[in-house]
Amino acid sequence: MVMGLSLGLKGALYRPWQGAPIDIRFIYVLYIEVLVGIVKISDALHDEVRVASQGLCRSINAQAEFWLKLGRACELNPTLSGAELLKLLVEEARSEHDKDRR
Repeated sequence: MVMGLSLGLKGALYRPWQGAPIDIRFIYVLYIEVLVGIVKISDALHDEVRVASQGLCRSINAQAEFWLKLGRACELNPTLSGAELLKLLVEEARSEHDKDRR
């Protein structure tokens, strides 16, 4: 149950106090805006992220996060090649992983 909302038959969402179905987009917006923030992207870019995520066996969010990190690395290190940037991202992830294990 999320903030007084529950799943009814066949996955339909209901407001228990009204017995009325609610749109799943409400839950998505509620989750995004309250828990993690929101980043608006074009529908075309979202489609590209979705296709890439399927091809690379990542979630849509993981693919978008990867592209964001890679883009940031490109801007901060304009002289590095693609392979060098990927190595940098792996080293950054390893450093974070090691820090979390301590």
